Amino acid sequence: MKPVPALVHPPVVFDGGRVRETGTLRGPADLDGAYAAVFTLHAFGYRAETGGAA
Repeated sequence: MKPVPALVHPPVVFDGGRVRETGTLRGPADLDGAYAAVFTLHAFGYRAETGGAA
């Protein structure tokens, strides 16, 4: 049996039915936009669980 490669889809942020932001997994997170806000909020939960800096 061969391993199945993971499918990684680039993030896409929609606003009002239109694409607002897209790119690589790190690209939009480096911007100061909607994806960056969600990325930061999501990462905060992981840092809190592991005792890392918030």
